[in-house]
Amino acid sequence: IQERRVRLDVEYKTCKGSMEARYVIAHATTKLSKQQAQKMYRVTKKDPPKKITVQLFLNHDDDQHAVGSGAALDIAKSFAPHIGKIFIGFRTSQTTGLGAHILAPFLPTVEREALDLQDPSIAKFNTELLELSGMLLRITLQHTLQQLGELYQQQLPQLHALESKLLKLQPV
Repeated sequence: IQERRVRLDVEYKTCKGSMEARYVIAHATTKLSKQQAQKMYRVTKKDPPKKITVQLFLNHDDDQHAVGSGAALDIAKSFAPHIGKIFIGFRTSQTTGLGAHILAPFLPTVEREALDLQDPSIAKFNTELLELSGMLLRITLQHTLQQLGELYQQQLPQLHALESKLLKLQPV
């Protein structure tokens, strides 16, 4: 798993916009049973992927680092959303329900507008991929909470000193 902060700069017509986002990427190897692989091949006419990559785009800091105006800023902000979308190479109509976009090799419906969760063999693959995406989001959240805890511990002596100072100023 790799995580980094990225600055998304957009120029559109006469407008400029930029936004900080968090980009998370993970690589995994798939292990499907022979029967599962055959069922998926029968439906998709392709062998299932042996290696997959899951990518997330998340808001960095609730728009505090967003600058610019107009359409360019809107485009930049769309990369780090408040309500994310699921991508299968392009955006589907399905949302994540979270402030994160998920890009992974999900298998779509015939209309290519949503994840296929009807065909049993495809649904199992997509469900497992959704579960992996959820674990990746959870690890990312855990990392963020750990960083906040470390920052709090660093600031604790200063907070205690400030509290002592304020207590001395309080009338008896």
